[in-house]
Amino acid sequence: MRNNKNYRFVFFIFLNLFFTNIFLHTVVFCAQAYSQNLNLKNEISDEIDLLLRPYVGKFRYEYEIAAFKKEGQYFYALSDVVDTLNLPIDFDNATGRGSGWHGREDWKIIFDLDNENIIFNTIQADIANSHIINKDGFYYIAGQIYQDVMGIGFDANLSRLDVAVQSDYPLPDITRFQRLNREKQDQFPQQSKTRHPRHSLDYDWFDINVANLRLNSRVNNQTTNNVLHRGSIAIEGQLLKQSAYGFVNVDSQNNLNNASLRLFKNAEKANLLGPLKARRYSFGDINMTDIPLTGNATQELGFRFSNTNNENINVQTTAINGNALPNWDIELYRNNILIGAISVDESGFYEFDDVPLFSGNNNFELLFYGPQGEIRYKDVVIPVTAAFLNRKNKSYDISLSLNKTQLYQPNSIKDGDEETPHLSMLYHHSIGDILAYAGYRHRQINQEKKHFFATGFSKILGASLIDTNFGFDEELNHALRLSSRQEIKGWNTSFS
Repeated sequence: MRNNKNYRFVFFIFLNLFFTNIFLHTVVFCAQAYSQNLNLKNEISDEIDLLLRPYVGKFRYEYEIAAFKKEGQYFYALSDVVDTLNLPIDFDNATGRGSGWHGREDWKIIFDLDNENIIFNTIQADIANSHIINKDGFYYIAGQIYQDVMGIGFDANLSRLDVAVQSDYPLPDITRFQRLNREKQDQFPQQSKTRHPRHSLDYDWFDINVANLRLNSRVNNQTTNNVLHRGSIAIEGQLLKQSAYGFVNVDSQNNLNNASLRLFKNAEKANLLGPLKARRYSFGDINMTDIPLTGNATQELGFRFSNTNNENINVQTTAINGNALPNWDIELYRNNILIGAISVDESGFYEFDDVPLFSGNNNFELLFYGPQGEIRYKDVVIPVTAAFLNRKNKSYDISLSLNKTQLYQPNSIKDGDEETPHLSMLYHHSIGDILAYAGYRHRQINQEKKHFFATGFSKILGASLIDTNFGFDEELNHALRLSSRQEIKGWNTSFS
C-alpha cells in the first residue's frame, strides 16, 4: 500500500513539472512574439508602404488594406477599409467625398476629407489635418479616428503582416460568417404586421413604382487592372396592363449575366381568361406548377394559370420561392425556428423546396440579409384548415413552359433538353371531407420524352394532417409516400 502511495506521489510531481514546463514555454513564446512585433513597430520607418490582411477572430478577409506609419501612429487607406470590410459606403478618392451608412441603415455617414470633417449619425466630427493624409491619390486616415468616429479599431501585427479588427457595430462579412456557422436553433422575434383586404387594381400600360438598384466595384491595389464592376436592378410595377417584375444582372467581366421578366395578374373573382375562369395567371419567367413525386418545379420561360388565388395549391408540402438580389442570404423560419437557409445566385431566384405543412395556420417568416448588412422581412401565412381544403375543391393549376429555359441565362449548361415542351397540370376534387388530387407532368429528360402521373389525398383528422401520395411514369416505375403531421404540446412532429 505504501509503495502505491509513493508511485502516485511521484506521478503527481511528474505531471506537475510537465504542465508547468509547457506553461512556461507558452509564456516565453508569447512574450517573444509580442516583443518581435513591438520591435518591428518601433524599427519600421515612417511612410513605408504596408499591405495588411485584416481578420476578426477566425475570419480572415480576402484582400489587404494599404497602410503606413507616421509619427508613431498608423494610417489606413479609407477606400481599402471600405472595399475590404465590405462597408456600405461609396467613397471617391478624387474628391475626398463619400457617403453611405454604417451599423444601421438609418445611421448615415458622410465624408468630406478636404474640409476635414466626418458626419456619422447626425454627429459631426472635425478631424485634425495631421490625421488625414493624401498619399499617391489615396486618402489615409489615422487609426484612432476610425475608432473614435466609426467604432472600428485596428491592431497591426507586422510580424505576420495582418491587422486585427474590432468593431462596435456589425461588420457585414462577419455577421454572414456567424450566420453560416451558428447553431440552427437560434431564434428571431416574430413581428406582427397589419394585413389589408384585397382590392381591385387599375392597371396602366407603363408604371414602374419600385426600382431596387445595386452597384458595386472592387479594386485590388496590388494589381493595376484588377477592377470588377457589378450591377443589379430589380423593378416592379405595371406593364401592358399587367403587373410586372423584371431583373437584370451585369458585370464588367461577363457583361450581361442574367435577365428575367414576368408579367402577371391576380383577381379576387374567377373572371380572368374568359371560359377558363382563372383567378391568376403569369407569363415570362414563371414558377412551374409543383406536383408531388414528379420532380422539382423550377423557374422557366412559359405561361401558368389557375382558378385559385393561392399559388401554393399543394396542401401537403409547399415551395416558398420568389426573387431577390444576387448574393443576398435568405433564412426561412417557422414559429421563430430556423428551418432553411440559402444564398441567391445570379438568376435572382430563390426557392425552399418541400416545406412540410401542418394542420392550422403555418406561419413563416423570411429574413433577407444583404451583402453589406441590409435586413428585410417578409411574412408568409399558409392556412391548412377544413375550410381551406374545401376551397380547393375543383381547383386547377396548369403551366406550360420551355424546359430549362429562361429569358436570358447564357451560362446555363446545355444538355439537349432545353427549349423542349414542359407541361404540368394539377387538379383537386373533394370527396366528402377528403381533398384528393390528380396530376400529370410531361417533359424531356436526357433527351427522352417522359410522362409522369400522380395522385393522392389529404385529410384533417383531429389535430393531424394525413397525406398520401402515389406517383408513377409510363414504364410503371412508382413511388409511394404516406405521412402524418401534427402539433404535440407546441412541437411540430411528422411521421412518414
